[in-house]
Amino acid sequence: MKHKNYDVNELRAFFEVARHGSFQRAAHSLSLSPSALSRRIASLEAVLEVSLFSRTTRSVLLTSAGQRLREQALPLLQALDNCVQQVAWQGSGTLAVACISSAAMAVFPDALRRFRQYHPDIRIDLFDDTGLRVQQQVASGRAGFGLATLCHPGADIYAEPLLADPYVLALPVEHPWSQRPYITWRELYQISGAGWPLVGLRQSSANRRQIDEQLLALGISAPWFDEVEHLASILGLLRCKNSVVVMPRLALATCAEWGICSVPLREPCIERTIALIRRRESELSRGEQLLWQLLREQLLTLPAAT
Repeated sequence: MKHKNYDVNELRAFFEVARHGSFQRAAHSLSLSPSALSRRIASLEAVLEVSLFSRTTRSVLLTSAGQRLREQALPLLQALDNCVQQVAWQGSGTLAVACISSAAMAVFPDALRRFRQYHPDIRIDLFDDTGLRVQQQVASGRAGFGLATLCHPGADIYAEPLLADPYVLALPVEHPWSQRPYITWRELYQISGAGWPLVGLRQSSANRRQIDEQLLALGISAPWFDEVEHLASILGLLRCKNSVVVMPRLALATCAEWGICSVPLREPCIERTIALIRRRESELSRGEQLLWQLLREQLLTLPAAT
């Protein structure tokens, strides 16, 4: 069967005439002139090669072909309109974003506050997780973009590196090492032996694997005493002040009020790279572009590693 190249606006004109039984009233409803409306109906009839209306000086009636078109096509057009409206609402009404937990705590809230000044009605669906899982959320399309640690992104991922985030030793301000200018990785065994267990993330963490790989390359054994799975557990231990922790400097944003300070770790200085990521073939919506830019500005204001 040969394809009929009809126009959706012509269909809408047809349904309005059928609903009102009048070209004049249908034209007014569609904000068209009567002649423009007549041209749309004539074009649709020419494409379908049938007459849709029987016109007299007093009435406009549907032909049998017109009745069949109204009965069968109207539900389809309504379903199409509903589909388009739902997609438009989801695209502009909700933004799905992925973010590593430390940045979700330290960077995302202020960027979101600024975002709300422009788009107070847009909802945020935030996937806060590890760097690897953030990358997976973006690669799968479940998140429009992400803020992640840059760890071997695939060829389908575009990344904009923004911050070198060094690993530091977080410890209570009353700890005897808190005033030191820096601490070497080899010295960390001493701190656990002095009654301050050194806590690190488990090897399921990309941060932990990065540290272990670089220390192993220098012949330094991993100094961990206790291991935990999530950043929230580390923060809880720090708040109780019965442990010291190796963690990214960015994750320390809320710890100062607990009497926690940080000392740089050297020999070597190990850093993770924080980047905004998205799928290469994807185009960000206007809302996503704005939130991307606000997160970018937020990260670029943070102090560089020293």
